[in-house]
Amino acid sequence: MHARRRDTVNGFKINLQHSRTATGNLGQLINQHNVDITYVQEPYTINNKLAGLPRSHKVYTSGDGRKKTAIVINNDQLDATPITQLSNEDRVAVDVRSEAVIFFGVSKYFDSRRNIEKLMNYTKGYGLIIAVVSNARSKMWHDTITNQRGKILEEFLICNDLYVLNEFTETPTFESNSGGSRTDPTTTYSRLVRYVSDWICGQEESCSDHNIVNFKIASLNNGRGKMNYMEVRYTTNREDYKE
Repeated sequence: MHARRRDTVNGFKINLQHSRTATGNLGQLINQHNVDITYVQEPYTINNKLAGLPRSHKVYTSGDGRKKTAIVINNDQLDATPITQLSNEDRVAVDVRSEAVIFFGVSKYFDSRRNIEKLMNYTKGYGLIIAVVSNARSKMWHDTITNQRGKILEEFLICNDLYVLNEFTETPTFESNSGGSRTDPTTTYSRLVRYVSDWICGQEESCSDHNIVNFKIASLNNGRGKMNYMEVRYTTNREDYKE
């Protein structure tokens, strides 16, 4: 892990399809491009533990069963705290902080709806980026069709005031011998949307049918306005915790 001070945080999103080869490739790309935070879906696991990434990377997972999601941090300047009450095998939530950024990061397998209302209520009004794997196709995120999964996910996003960060690129997010599609949106609240930029897909070889998504999160104190962020993590230290 490297200590870096920048005005932006570099992010990756990738569905590894439980592939050891794709996982090893990802670890090399994270180091090569100084990627600070990576949202992982369907990671490679051994005995229900994520494997194949360099030990220098901080890996966040949850639950005792086979993990469907993970978040990987590769920057000592990012203070990431897991939100255990919002996390399980299908979803990992972390509170990410540095001098430049403050936000919740969530890697989610959308087939599971466990405690989804609790997640949305907990993060409402704060900086939030959700990287979803759903196999949901929708014209809202630049696919050519909208399938039933897409309609369900569209409704979820609209009801929770979430914005889709996906931009149109020539490379689809999913490619196989049978064709390609643009699935699995990256989403955020309006509070953070103007700080996320340079969303692009497929610049790097993923060794998976799913292409790597890149994006950047700009400093929240870069002259474009400061995000007010109320404390929520440390209420356990207050006398009125039970109440």
